[in-house]
Amino acid sequence: MHSIMLWGLRSGLFNVASRLIAGVFVGYAVAVAFSVWLSFVLPMQRADAVATGILVSFAAYTLVILWAFGVGSHKRTWTGLLLIGIACGAFAWLAAPTVSS
Repeated sequence: MHSIMLWGLRSGLFNVASRLIAGVFVGYAVAVAFSVWLSFVLPMQRADAVATGILVSFAAYTLVILWAFGVGSHKRTWTGLLLIGIACGAFAWLAAPTVSS
């Protein structure tokens, strides 16, 4: 019986640790990619668009961390964050201005 309780505790700790790592590290990458994409697509001066993107990234980072703990399973957290991160990174790459030599 003791080993069952210990396994449940480890399982719970793994679930929380997985969500924490996903929310903090992958969430940071998602917020940065979202900030970069936003700075490219906002119709304003470059400095204002970058400042706005950075300010919005703080809210996005907070929402991503909250979402990481609000989802039903840690697998869904990782899947969702990776898909959102890839999408934001791709959108930022596509929206980047081209530089000709």
